[in-house]
Amino acid sequence: MKEGAASDGVYLIARGSAKITQDDEIIDLVGEGSIVGEMGVLTKKQRNAGVEAESPLTTFYMSAANLQVLMDEIPELKQRLWKITSERYAANCLKSAEPYTYWRPKKFKKWLTKGELMFLKPGESHELKDKIGILCSGLAKVSGSSSEIKSPTHIEVHKFEAVNECAVFLIDKSDE
Repeated sequence: MKEGAASDGVYLIARGSAKITQDDEIIDLVGEGSIVGEMGVLTKKQRNAGVEAESPLTTFYMSAANLQVLMDEIPELKQRLWKITSERYAANCLKSAEPYTYWRPKKFKKWLTKGELMFLKPGESHELKDKIGILCSGLAKVSGSSSEIKSPTHIEVHKFEAVNECAVFLIDKSDE
């Protein structure tokens, strides 16, 4: 899979391993049981990373259209894929921010699994309070302002409002 290519489907890795790259930098290694390509399919954006085999791979492919049908039939699948996607967006957005640059990768990934996903409809607002927010998809704005927040990004304001449907990943600061 090439970074920047159209998101036409997802791959489930049944055997082997692959590296995930972004701007020619390895950002993750994945293997048996991992799914790749879901970020682009869920957000309807181009692939934001490349995938390259590290060893011989056996994969199962599902087109974006077939995956959408399956997610409509099984809402838990859609929720689980969004959870995986939001954790990956959070990792990408926070990996070079302090204090996370000093954390061991295992600690960082474990902390991310404690996050929760929230969907906002247009006009709904949210106050971060004691949470860190990652805008995974959609467009938001700073509450009381016209200043836009485009996904994917770390939300660095206290209160924001959805301009269109947004997926937001929230992580407790207290769990740091």
